[in-house]
Amino acid sequence: RPPRSTLFPYTTLFRSGPEKMLLVNALMSTGDTTHTVCVGVSTHEKAEKLKSGHLECWVNGDLVATSDNVEKADGLLYHNVFRFRADFKAGDEVRIVVESDGMRAEATAVALDAPVIAGVDTTHLYKKSSKGSDYIKTLGMGVHVKDKPGEKNYYMLQAWNFGYAYNKRLEIDNSSEPLLNPGINLSFSESDYFANEYNIFTDTGFEGGSHIFKISLLRGGISGVTVRLLALDRQTYNYINAAWFENSDLAGLTFFADKPYPTNVTGDGIGLVSVMTSTDYEID
Repeated sequence: RPPRSTLFPYTTLFRSGPEKMLLVNALMSTGDTTHTVCVGVSTHEKAEKLKSGHLECWVNGDLVATSDNVEKADGLLYHNVFRFRADFKAGDEVRIVVESDGMRAEATAVALDAPVIAGVDTTHLYKKSSKGSDYIKTLGMGVHVKDKPGEKNYYMLQAWNFGYAYNKRLEIDNSSEPLLNPGINLSFSESDYFANEYNIFTDTGFEGGSHIFKISLLRGGISGVTVRLLALDRQTYNYINAAWFENSDLAGLTFFADKPYPTNVTGDGIGLVSVMTSTDYEID
């Protein structure tokens, strides 16, 4: 079967059910920004990219954005994308509707309350290169995450470099943080691949309290870094957890069956549409 190289697999290939369905996937976040919804078409025989269609975005019952522009996106095997600008805030109910070729699919997600970063400690570190012949300057961070009491919470940790005319997500080394690194380490060529590449975690171990996450960036010499903490609902956490498990090739190396992908898309479609709530902490 074809490889699954992104967070959005083909999902419905080789499945029973309707002969043709829309694949609708989106991991959006709060803020006044450009959002991306990935859409494809699945049949019993194959999955392929959507060629034309119409998208609507509704926030709290109001139509805030539409798009008829289907774009290609690098790295997506079975999807093209709609891009649109809208402002999502914590507590908003966001509904995405996609129509194409007589099919209509929609999904609703509610943005959670914002997570809390109480502070970020920084230090400069020197780590050996992959060949061990020299040392690379990196930025070490202690990210103070404060959990919301009285409920089960799900999170994702990211780092961004907001430079001139570009926004770049940075790769985090989570190997020294037990709540991020489950201890599964696969080595490919010269680099180490740490499972949980999306840095998702739950509040297990610090429920209603706080924890200092000890992480570092894999490349040094970076200034103007923003640490981003996102609150996820359980469906989104389970979706990303299934994706990194499968992308890590662990599914092929063990006797575990493929983890099922959650879905909240209704109508003539399947997939997951999510709005994660973000909190940023800027580091000069």
